[in-house]
Amino acid sequence: MHIPAQAFLWQAHVQRKIAKTWNHPSTLETLLRGYTEAERILEQAPDRASLQWHQEWLDIQLDQLLPLQLHRISVQQMNEMLEKIQPIVEQYGTAAQQAQFFLSAAARNMARDRSLVSEETVA
Repeated sequence: MHIPAQAFLWQAHVQRKIAKTWNHPSTLETLLRGYTEAERILEQAPDRASLQWHQEWLDIQLDQLLPLQLHRISVQQMNEMLEKIQPIVEQYGTAAQQAQFFLSAAARNMARDRSLVSEETVA
């Protein structure tokens, strides 16, 4: 059975929106399960090189960063997520996705620096 690439993008988009509704209040497990399912659906799309695919993948990654920060994940876990996302944000991210990425990086830096704002964060 052939499923059009757009169907996978749409299904992943809908699943990401469902997961996003669980952000507040939610358990970390429930939250992650929703985003993992959205990413699983997206990974099935045949055209993983398209701009739309990369932007939906970024939305899935970025939409879970703020709730994960609220659940107090470690600075190391934030580093890992941001390092995974950064090259894709730089190459395919919209202006809004880039802004969301940099806000998450600034939040990570503030957590790392114990709420002091470093020169790196200001730059």
